[in-house]
Amino acid sequence: MFDTSTAALTIRLPELPISAPQSFDRHGDGGSLVSAKSRLSHDRPLITVLLAAIFFLGLALRLCQLDTDSLWVDEIATATWSRLDPRLIMSRAYADNLPLTYVVTRLGAVLLGDTDFALRLPPALLGSISILLAYKVGEILWTRKDGLWGALLMAVSAYHIHYSQEVRHYALMVFLALLGLIFLLVALREGRVGPWVGFGLCTVLSLYNHYFALFFLPAEVVLAAWVIAEQWSARRGGEAHTSHINEHRLLSPPARQTVMFATSLASVALCYIPRLSAMRGLAAEQAGSEPLGVSMTRLQWSGRTIHEMFTIQMGAEGPVLLLWLALLLLGLAACERKRVAFVLLWIGTPFAFLSVVDLQIFHLRYLVFILPISLLVVGRGARLASDAVHRGLPRIVGDRRLQIVLSWTLTAFVVGGLCVPPLMDYYAEEKPDWRSAAGYMRESLLPGDIILADGDRHREGRDYYRVTLSLPFYLDRLGVPPTRILPVTSRLPQTLLEDLPDEPARIWAAIYHADMLSAGEAQDAVTMADFSEVLIVRLREPRGDTIQDTASMLHVLLDLLPPEAHFDLHLALGGIYAWTGRCDEARAELAMAEQLQPQSPEASQELSEAFSELEYTCQVTGAY
Repeated sequence: MFDTSTAALTIRLPELPISAPQSFDRHGDGGSLVSAKSRLSHDRPLITVLLAAIFFLGLALRLCQLDTDSLWVDEIATATWSRLDPRLIMSRAYADNLPLTYVVTRLGAVLLGDTDFALRLPPALLGSISILLAYKVGEILWTRKDGLWGALLMAVSAYHIHYSQEVRHYALMVFLALLGLIFLLVALREGRVGPWVGFGLCTVLSLYNHYFALFFLPAEVVLAAWVIAEQWSARRGGEAHTSHINEHRLLSPPARQTVMFATSLASVALCYIPRLSAMRGLAAEQAGSEPLGVSMTRLQWSGRTIHEMFTIQMGAEGPVLLLWLALLLLGLAACERKRVAFVLLWIGTPFAFLSVVDLQIFHLRYLVFILPISLLVVGRGARLASDAVHRGLPRIVGDRRLQIVLSWTLTAFVVGGLCVPPLMDYYAEEKPDWRSAAGYMRESLLPGDIILADGDRHREGRDYYRVTLSLPFYLDRLGVPPTRILPVTSRLPQTLLEDLPDEPARIWAAIYHADMLSAGEAQDAVTMADFSEVLIVRLREPRGDTIQDTASMLHVLLDLLPPEAHFDLHLALGGIYAWTGRCDEARAELAMAEQLQPQSPEASQELSEAFSELEYTCQVTGAY
């Protein structure tokens, strides 16, 4: 089994007369096995205290400002899904989503409530527990010191804190990835059935939480196959001397490990069969138009994505990022070959996949599971650098106490220099305040009022979707009766006229502007309230005509928003003018939309349909 006090995954089979290693390997701390064991036993209380301090530090950072910001659009989607009937969640999840996060969110809401703090508490707790899991992985793979360093870096990682404060898949993804890896390492070390069952269960749950969980499975499979192959090799080497031992057992230890490993993988595959049809549909939907295969363009994109991932996950660029990467390489260089292969596969598998397949939707946050392994290797590099400095201090400084002070100063410099600036930036970041915007509107909304959700649908991000999902969520929480929120599109006039209120409606606009607003004269015609990237607009002097007030609000938005956001606004104005018989003005608006047309088939089709509908409407009304 594994000798956790060494840096190598040394295989020790109880049935074989293989002598245990008498010293740490060249990647360890040095010294004899006996003295190392006694030293570790002596240091265990100190390690426990340090680990507890690191855990509570990480927990405090993840609870800090947990509900200061309102939920963002993806979190609101998760909270909305979790409110559905569990059977509906499972049935729809098989088709287009993965159910585990929604089930966990629903359970959390039942136990804790559905406030922003209560919804975010389960991922914050999972993220905090992941710090302890990271320590355990580092302890098994390397040493307790390496585990402590990795846990410390994980505790203060702004990137991990960010995704531990989101009601999404990512905190659970990291938690299950680390827990499954621990089960695998213990199973390979001890050969018991329980850890193999735990590994299989965590793998299944991971695959039912996020599709990208597929990408850390190859690293685990290769590591397990490598270790089991070494067990077979060790048994063959000692077979002549041990043929009389354990003859009553049906299977030798390597054979039992092989069977349990294969059984775990088969169980995972069997449990994932219900998702295969959905996976095929998703693969067909997400695959781009380009054929599968490696190309120079894809390799370059994959390389840029690796650089971007490390820049974002480490919260650094330039010299600081180089320091992170130097520690990563130092920690990796001090690893045994199978550990190097494991780390490289854990980090590199998704990028190898992206070098072959063109995904339509990909976000770097899908790769958050890479972070803990990267930090553990960085922590190992930092520990080795710290040990080297500590060994050199007696030659420079004779005072033992001064040596300790200098060693801790180095540690504080590394952790502070690498992690504190990203933390400060994260907590200072302002996010869209949908909660306050809804509270402001609740005070003034009247029955029948209409809210226009700023168009701009053809820009990356589809900002209108943020408004139509986020604002109703918080208005509903505040007990506001259902209010019509209409996206600004070419279909706006038809949607408006199909259900025109009997009494004139006041027209509002809700804009997710993301700092793209420009100053304009029309601002004098409206009242505006800004809630950190969410702008609520209302006409100061409405005419009392719903159609005319809608057109007035659209002109206000044309004045407020930059030209790249005007395509949908001109389409909507063209439709309104056509329906009111002002065909010349309608043609002028559509001509403006044509000049601003985004490069997308969807936009081209909408513009063509708008021109056709304009001509038909004007012909019917005789307004040529």
